[in-house]
Amino acid sequence: MNNLEIRNVPFLGTELLAAQNEDGDIYAGVSAICNGIGLNKNGKDRQIKNVQHDAVLNKGCVKFDAGVFDPNNSTVALKLEYVPLWLAKISITPKMKLEHPEVAEKLVQYQLKAKDVLAQAFIGRYSNTQYPMPKDYPSALRALADAEEKRLALQAKTEQQAQVIGELKPKADYTDRILKSKGVVPITAIAKDYGMTGNEMNKLLHRFGVQYRMGDMWLLYRCYHGKGYTHSETFDFEHKDGTPDARMTTKWTQKGRLFLYEVLKENGILPMIERTDLDKAQ
Repeated sequence: MNNLEIRNVPFLGTELLAAQNEDGDIYAGVSAICNGIGLNKNGKDRQIKNVQHDAVLNKGCVKFDAGVFDPNNSTVALKLEYVPLWLAKISITPKMKLEHPEVAEKLVQYQLKAKDVLAQAFIGRYSNTQYPMPKDYPSALRALADAEEKRLALQAKTEQQAQVIGELKPKADYTDRILKSKGVVPITAIAKDYGMTGNEMNKLLHRFGVQYRMGDMWLLYRCYHGKGYTHSETFDFEHKDGTPDARMTTKWTQKGRLFLYEVLKENGILPMIERTDLDKAQ
């Protein structure tokens, strides 16, 4: 692309990179956005790959030669209209919320505001190039029709983006509820979130290689020891004949609860709050 106007756009304490061509199309630097959110190198590389190979996003993806955004390297950029859809597809995972809450918060801000901030940086030139003054009545009608066509196209994209964000929201609601909880919980409480009994959940976790049974106790496999997933307590009791005894009970920490969420999700099992009405009926 020739005759590009390049701008550094301040946003949330960092700078985004954007370019506008002669037709008024704005492109945002993918790498700069990833850096601003706080993604690590692996996360950034994965997102650069995603925008190039996603069936929808690649329609708005371009690669700028060295010297546009980076003096020494070619860079991937995304057309502004596609930026919200791309950002909505970056999942705010339980692990991200637990280990990198600042990244999760930044990602939400980028999902909501980045497009508008980038558009605002070019608003003067954008309005002049996209909507030139009509020279005659037929031109005015054509301009009006073009504007309406673009408005409908933008509305369709907005509705698509709203659907994607809506699909992600139940997951966020469930993980938010976990993160707001304090203390430890028994397996029966976790099982209830999935519409199961505690016994059914224990057997499921055994099948997925999380725990094994010893007598009347369920114990984690060694590879999960020391990770802070569970908390064991010992309580005293008496048998019917009055003989004193002690028994250990295991409860799950909130970190362990998030771990179980990921294990179950990988095996196609979601909590009731994330299931569709059709799933719940089955």
